[in-house]
Amino acid sequence: MSNRPIVLLGDVGAGKTIFIQNLIHVEGREVFKNALTLYIDFGSEPTFADDLASHASRAIESQLLGLGVDIEEDSFVSAVLRAEISRFDKTVFGQLKEIDAKSYTVERVKHIAALVADREHYLPKALNHLVKGRRQQVVIFLDNIDQRPIEFQEKVYLIAQSMAENWPVTCFVSLRPSTFYASKRSGALAAYQPRTFTIAPPRIDLVLERRLEFVEQKLSANMALGGLPEGVFFHSSSLNAYIKALLHSFAHNRDLVELIDNLAGGNVRRALEFVRTFVGSGHVDTEKIIQIVEKTGRY
Repeated sequence: MSNRPIVLLGDVGAGKTIFIQNLIHVEGREVFKNALTLYIDFGSEPTFADDLASHASRAIESQLLGLGVDIEEDSFVSAVLRAEISRFDKTVFGQLKEIDAKSYTVERVKHIAALVADREHYLPKALNHLVKGRRQQVVIFLDNIDQRPIEFQEKVYLIAQSMAENWPVTCFVSLRPSTFYASKRSGALAAYQPRTFTIAPPRIDLVLERRLEFVEQKLSANMALGGLPEGVFFHSSSLNAYIKALLHSFAHNRDLVELIDNLAGGNVRRALEFVRTFVGSGHVDTEKIIQIVEKTGRY
C-alpha cells in the first residue's frame, strides 16, 4: 500500500471528510495515536492549480510545526542533511575550511539554505528522518478537492501518487467517482493502478435524527453550544419543543424523509441545508408548532 495512494471515492456531500475524521479519531484511533497524521484541505485554497504543490508543502510544514517539529531548526536540518553537508566538505568549497574559515562558513550556509529551500526534495528527507528517528508512520490525507474542476483533481491525484511512490508516507486522496472513471479512461489516472474505496452516502433520515438528537442532548444538559463564546450557556424550552417536533416528523413522516432524500440526491450537506433553511424561514409558523408540541407533546 505504501507506494500507491489510497483513493476514497464519493460524490459531493457523500461524507468523505466525515469518513476520514471517523477513521482517525474513532475506528483507527489506536493506530493513528502513534502516527504523524497530516491533513491537507484543498477546499478553499489554493485558487490556482499551479500552486497545488507549494500549498501542500506549506500545509505539511505548518502542521509539523504544530506537532513540535520545526523542519528549519538548525539541529534538525543538520541531522536531515548530514550526508549532503559531509559531501560539501569534499567539494572545492571545502578547501576554504583551512584557508578562510569565514568564507567557508558563508558558503556552507548558502549550500544548506539552498537544499532546505528545495522543498520538493527536502520534505521527503525530513519525513524520512522522522520515520526513522521516531519510528512513527506518516499518514497524509488530501481532501476536499471534489468541488474543483477535473484538471484540478487530476493534479492533486498526481501529487498523491508522487508522495506515495517517493515519500515515506501512506497517502489518502478523495475524488469524485465521475472524475476517477473519466480520468481512468483517458486522463492522468490511466497510467496508474491506485487502491480505491467507495464512500457510500449515509441514510439521510439517520443523519438528520442524530444531528437533532445531539442538539437536544446539549439543550437538555444546559451545555454550551458550538459557536457561543467560552463560558456562555444556552437553554430554551421553546427551542427544545421545536427540536422535538422536527425529530417526531423525521421519525414518523416517511414522505417527508423521502422528499428530502430525493431532493438531496445523496448529498448530505444539501439535506442539512434544506432543514436549516426551513428552520430559519419566515414563512414557517414556528410559534404555532411550539404551542402544539407543548400542549400535545408532538407535532
